[in-house]
Amino acid sequence: MALRRGIFGGSFDPPHLGHLLLSERVREALSLDVLHWMPVAQSPFKQGHATTDAAHRMAMIEAAIDGNPRFELSDADLRSKAPHYSVDLLRELRGRWPHDALIFVMGGDAFNGFDRWHRPREILALATLAVVGRPGDPLEVERLTAQWPELRDRLAVVEMPLIDLSSTDIRQRVGAGLSIRYMVPAAVRRYIRQKGLYRTD
Repeated sequence: MALRRGIFGGSFDPPHLGHLLLSERVREALSLDVLHWMPVAQSPFKQGHATTDAAHRMAMIEAAIDGNPRFELSDADLRSKAPHYSVDLLRELRGRWPHDALIFVMGGDAFNGFDRWHRPREILALATLAVVGRPGDPLEVERLTAQWPELRDRLAVVEMPLIDLSSTDIRQRVGAGLSIRYMVPAAVRRYIRQKGLYRTD
């Protein structure tokens, strides 16, 4: 039986409660059978921060999603040869799951810049875009569908409340010796403390 697979990529450095809420909201809204968390080697959109070692990020994601049978951790993006693009990852996943529906999860900023992505038309042929809409951040649907009419049939918008959490802020708080309780799962907080991640001393 064909499955509906969500693809949720990001640095997850560290994964926080906003990531978890977003992924569960998307999974539920789009009736996904499984949502694959895929840490990226280095996001081209996030410069100025040396991404934490992949093994640590994988371990933190594993701790964060433990207990949710619909969430799975995948190292598919990490194993890809650099440089690579989202279309390369989706092509690989389509080869692995030829009959399943692929739903590529992205934020509004990424969606609004979709015309600058590598091979956007091929991405639309490989996957449906699940775009997370946030209050106050309008999505440029009309502009992009005028450029790619097929986008109308390959787009699902999932509305999310505004959650003021960021991995950057969490790293800075750890470095300053401040609490990150209620910002990340307890298991992730313990891992960060045990491994001494994000400390500046």
